[in-house]
Order: sequence, then structure tokens, then C-alpha cells
Amino acid sequence: MMNIRRFALLASMVLALVLSAGVDAKGRKLKDQYYVCLKFDKDGLAERYGELQNVIYEGRDLKKAKVICSLQGMLGYRICDKDGNLVYSPCTELQSDLLREAKWVTDYVRVNHFTYGDAPNNPAIEHEAKLVSCDRLCGWVLYRAGFTEGQPESHGLVVSNIFRWAESQGFERIENLEDLQPGDIVGVRPSKDGTFPQHVFIYAGQSSGDDLRYDCGTDKRIQSFQPSAEKMNTSGKFMVAYRPVRK
Repeated sequence: MMNIRRFALLASMVLALVLSAGVDAKGRKLKDQYYVCLKFDKDGLAERYGELQNVIYEGRDLKKAKVICSLQGMLGYRICDKDGNLVYSPCTELQSDLLREAKWVTDYVRVNHFTYGDAPNNPAIEHEAKLVSCDRLCGWVLYRAGFTEGQPESHGLVVSNIFRWAESQGFERIENLEDLQPGDIVGVRPSKDGTFPQHVFIYAGQSSGDDLRYDCGTDKRIQSFQPSAEKMNTSGKFMVAYRPVRK
């Protein structure tokens, strides 16, 4: 039987997509209250990603806003005031940005029927081939979060070079599972020579003892609603992770 926390996770994911549909602050003066949203822009609370709705709660009850926001933490939600100031976030602002982008990309590839494969071009730049993989997902999310420097246009970041690229960007190396934080790029299943991981994904936190992740490592994963909740070793032995750091 689905436990309460797992049900809450599922309900929160649905809520993030359908609640307050059509809320758009463009053209109206914002009230002096709290907004649980994915992103605040100075023109209002209009979400820049099309169909995904941005605001899932607006009101003066900060306690209620925090409860709703915490349930949406793995999706990148935060609380802002009417001026766009960050009031509360379950994660750091960068972590929330990474999770927001991970949710957007995984929704996008699912809805647009991408399949697993070796993309000929960096899908963050051009994705007409509709191919994605575990490493291309990570590169795509990082690109959308502003980490564009050094990303190759041809093929994009791949498992054999993604962590060398991360080091060149000054990302923090994480060697212990216990130190993982949402937004970390996790590598598992070391190559035979131990120089790179054979699988990577984006860590999104924990729920009911399981680890949440955004992962496009198979067709089944690509066509699933994410993040998924599973044990860390599902895809192989943990190798190392890298934590994005803005310069």
C-alpha cells in the first residue's frame, strides 16, 4: 500500500502541474502576499516555459506557503514576495534552479516522445533528433541553469567527459553519499579503468527512505513522470558526484 509520504509526493507533483492554472501576474498589480512559484520575473509571475504553471499558492499565510513549498522542493519551488525577493526555499537558490530545470527538461522529453540514444548535437542547443540520455539530460539542465561555458555543440556532454568539464567549471567534488545535496550530478558504475562513471543523474533529495532523481538513462525513464524515488544503488555503485557552483 502506498504510504502517506509517497502519496503526498505524488499528489504534490500533480498539484505542481494543475493547481492555479492560468495564474499570471502580467498586467495586474501584485498583492502584498506570498507566492509559491518556480521563478519570479520583474514583469510579474509569468512562467517562461509555456504550459507549466508557475504559481501554485498565493496568500498571506506564510506557514501554509512553507508547507506547500516544502512538498514541492524536488520540483524547484520557492516563496517570493510581491517584489520578487526570495522569502523561503527548501534548498539554495541555485539548487532550486537546477531542480526546476530538471523537471522542465524531463517533462519536455516525455511529452515530445524523445527516445534514448546518442544525440548528434548538444540537445540543449538543438534537439531535432529527439534523442536524450543520462549525460545529455545533465548537460541540458546545466545549460538551462546558466552553465553554458565549455559545453560542446556536437554531441554535448557525455559520461566520459562530463566530470572533467565539471572540474573545469569549479564544481565541488563530493565523495561521500551522506554529503549529497539536491542538484548534485551523481556518477555511478565506474568504468573498468575507474576514470569515469558509466551512468549519471541529478539528485533531487530524499523521500521515505528513497533517493529522488532525475534520470534519462533508459526509454522507460524518459517516458516516466519524474523525479523517481528509488535506492541510490539501483543503477550501480556510487562513484563520485559534483555540485554546481556559480562563479
